[in-house]
Amino acid sequence: MIGIGEALGISLGMTAGAVLSGAYFGDKLSPLSDTTNPAPAMAGGELFTHIKYMLWTTVPTISITLLVFIIIGLNLETSGEADVDAILSSIDASFNINRWLFIVPIAVVALIVKKTPPLAALLIGTLLGALFALIFQPEVVAGITGAKELDFQSGYKGILRAITVSTDVPTDNESLSDLFSAKGMAGMLGTIWLIVCAMVFGGIMDGIGALSELQKPY
Repeated sequence: MIGIGEALGISLGMTAGAVLSGAYFGDKLSPLSDTTNPAPAMAGGELFTHIKYMLWTTVPTISITLLVFIIIGLNLETSGEADVDAILSSIDASFNINRWLFIVPIAVVALIVKKTPPLAALLIGTLLGALFALIFQPEVVAGITGAKELDFQSGYKGILRAITVSTDVPTDNESLSDLFSAKGMAGMLGTIWLIVCAMVFGGIMDGIGALSELQKPY
């Protein structure tokens, strides 16, 4: 979206703002979100109950945001033309795209709808994603480890690296470089440390009786 916006002459900040607005909306309400899932799991609540209560603040916010961007979009003059064909060609050259790949997200959504425990659903989705990567993207998995062909060793290392550490899939289109790079579990360590520290702080406050004192009416 950033690349297309730049090609059309749209302000970088404007495009980034639209992308981030959608990202925050999905991060708050999606059953697949890496923050929406652990929150009720750690608090002992229900996933969809957690999402239902977040609707009260998230839906009005995204509604106002969409209205503002629609008004801006209808009155925005663009210049240039986005070369979508080149982007699609680069994606096709780097990955094997087919309908079978939709089985993975559909399976995860089905598990969430059936109220499967969030951590179990995400684990199953991760394992399915790894299996489909080995089946449909063998060259990509092997390339992550620097191997030319996929075998047991390169496949095992490639999947583990894709899940745990920073990886990237090189393409002939520079605008796709950031899109095809990920930080894996290592990229979430900052958030995890923050959660751990917050839990420790909350436990200390509860242990010394500070929380109960703060809740007393004065």
